[in-house]
Amino acid sequence: MRILRMLPGRLMTALAVVVGASILIFVAVRSLPGDFAQLLLGPLASEAAKDAVRETFRLDRSLPEQYWAWMTSALHGDFGISVASQAPVLDEFALRAPT
Repeated sequence: MRILRMLPGRLMTALAVVVGASILIFVAVRSLPGDFAQLLLGPLASEAAKDAVRETFRLDRSLPEQYWAWMTSALHGDFGISVASQAPVLDEFALRAPT
């Protein structure tokens, strides 16, 4: 019975840790130097192409909107597309998880 009384508190603590970690990861990734669109397309890319990449990856929105979109996508199992292989990240993970 003591475990049942502790369970809600433990679940709330776990939820707080997951939310806190997700915020730290989001902020760390957004704090990296450089422009993602330029990194993806190269230094000779046009501004129109860079703007299209920013719109595709929702980088043209405010930080709270970006975080919300990132979290809702992750909760639905959509971790995006790998920049290296152009395949869904979940598929890449599934290929490598058994190893």
